[in-house]
Parts: sequence; structure tokens; C-alpha cells
Amino acid sequence: MRQPLFCQQEQRLLVLLLLMLCTARLPNCSSSTVSSSGHESKVFCGGNPAAFLLRCPSMSPCSSSSDAAVATNAAQYRRDLTDGPHGSVYSDNSKRRSQNTRIWFLNLRDPEEPRPELFDVRWKDSEPKVEVLALKVSMTCVFAPDGTTEPATLLQVLPATIVQFLEHGKALVAYDDPLHSHRFLRRSVLGILQRVGSSGSGATTAGASTNNSTGSGNMIAVHAQPATDYVLGQILDASALIGAARVTVKGRPKKKGFEGVMQRHGFKGGPATHGSKHHRGPGSTGAGTDPGRVLPGTRMAGRDPKQTSTVRDLLLLGVNLKTNALLVKGAVPGHPGKTILKVQWDRARQQHLELRQRLAKVAAEDFLQQKKGRAT
Repeated sequence: MRQPLFCQQEQRLLVLLLLMLCTARLPNCSSSTVSSSGHESKVFCGGNPAAFLLRCPSMSPCSSSSDAAVATNAAQYRRDLTDGPHGSVYSDNSKRRSQNTRIWFLNLRDPEEPRPELFDVRWKDSEPKVEVLALKVSMTCVFAPDGTTEPATLLQVLPATIVQFLEHGKALVAYDDPLHSHRFLRRSVLGILQRVGSSGSGATTAGASTNNSTGSGNMIAVHAQPATDYVLGQILDASALIGAARVTVKGRPKKKGFEGVMQRHGFKGGPATHGSKHHRGPGSTGAGTDPGRVLPGTRMAGRDPKQTSTVRDLLLLGVNLKTNALLVKGAVPGHPGKTILKVQWDRARQQHLELRQRLAKVAAEDFLQQKKGRAT
């Protein structure tokens, strides 16, 4: 059998060389040819490939001169490149002819083309959410309408002034900490407060004021979103929670000192009967022949490393704007009179919980009706 003069790869190189020689004299040209493998290939010269892909498929420029027509033609041409027969290029490997590698064209987009789909995106920074700072006063109990008692916690809101807006829906606020008094303020902190119209003394709200002997030199980041609903110098107090039904409380919990593995890590413990003397111990630490040592990170007894604790969806029983006081149902972390908490009102979460409660109520009523229908 007679062998061909040129192999397949050399034939391709020869075809590309002929195309380059034919188009070398033209400064701006575009041509299309079919290779020996039967796939269409485009050759362009002058300009970048991105501009070539964004232009009209015809040799002449677009007939319409308006921007809308140009954008429409460019978008249609990109769809043709992606969905058409030449939307993918197959490169055959001489060693593995049975497998093909598909390389897709990038979906290039004109920067000036409108993108209406972005208006339908729900950004987390746009969800209504606000946090206020409060001091845990004490626990008490309240009487429900049916005569039962419910545990409650009394919180004293600390007015905070917004001094700067941060990323991710947060704002930097300056507040008066009654636990750590500052006789003087740093000039850097005082300059920040003066820019937003605060003098640095105790902030006052409607009927409530803080100790004027301490300045608002303490700063912390809290949620205040969307940022368009707030301005620099605005005071966040108990009035920010008007209309809230449930709140989330975050704070530093009480420290228990040295804790065992059952309290610190939730170990089950050993058997309590049948002659066992190993009740609350950690058991083996795994230091056998292999690896012959205790691995780093092994859970053992010690101090609890948790720095913050969160209690979600607490019922807000009452708000007193005159005294800046809150009354929430249940217990919150921290020592009474020594812990500053973050009280967060997430409207989206509250609406979701209310919707779930309504759906559960409707489902229960339907179940009772079906049960009565079966009984009759």
C-alpha cells in the first residue's frame, strides 16, 4: 500500500501557512475555511480576538448605526458562537484519536450592554436588620393573661451614635460604657465624633441619658442595614426596635472555670453501675504504640474557649422609650449588671418565622377537619 506524502499534522500546517500567505497583504481581513478534518476555522488579522468576536459575522460593518441594534447584533452573534455548529472546536490528538477535547468559546459580554438580571438579585446587605447595645440588668418574672408566670430579662439600652459605615451592612458606633469610664478621650476618637456632630459626652435620647462623666470613647461594629435608612450621627436606641416581635441576643457567657470533658465537650461519660469506677473521665487519649504520643487538638478538660453565646428568637415583651429599657422573655448570656449585649432585630427572619407559624396553623386546622370528616 502506497504511503501518503504528508501526514495529517503536516497537512494542517501547510493549510495554515497558505492562509497566512494569502492574507498577509491585507491589513484588516477575515476569512473562513474548512480544514482537512471537516471543521470550520476562522482567520482574522488586525485587532484583538475579543473585538473580532463582538463584531458582526458579515464582512461589512453592521448596517444599523444605533446602539440598541449594535448590542442586539452582538448578543445574537455571541449566541450563534455558543450554540451554532462552530460553537466548539475539536482538537484531535494523534495518540488518542478516539477522545476529543472540547474547548468552548467564552461568553463575551459588552461592558456597556444593560444587565437587567442584576435587579432581581436579593443582596444580603439590603435585608432590614438593626442591632442595639444593651446592658443586662437582672432577671424577673411576668404574669401571663392566663395567670402563669414567665421568666423575663430586663435590659438597659445604651444609646450609640453612628460614626462610620462599614462593609457587609455594618456600621461603626460610639457608645458610653458604664462599666469602663474614660476620664479623657483621645484626640483621634474625639475628631471622629466631632465630624458626625457628637461632642463625646454621654449621648441623650428621648427621656433617657447616660452618665456624662464618661465619654463615648468605646466603638464597636453593629448591623445597620440597609445603609440608606441611616445617616451619620444618628443615635440607635430603644426606638429602633419599635415593631419587633422577636429578637436575637448575643453576648459573652459566664465562665465556668476549669471544666471537665462532659461539660466542656459534651462527652457521654462511663457507666454509672455494675461496679464501674470510671464515671466522668475522658478515657483513653489515644497514645498507643502508634503514634506513641497524644495528637494535637485532642479534646480534654480545661477552660471553655467559647467567647460569645447567641440566643435566637426571644419574644420581646415590652419596650419603654422613656427609660430606654427592654423586657425579653427567657434568659440571656452574661452576668447581671456586667455584660453588654447585642440585641438584633432581623425583619426577614421574623417574617419567615411568622409565615411558618401561619402555615403550621393552617395545616393543623386542615388535619382536624379531615379527622372530623373521617369520624362522621
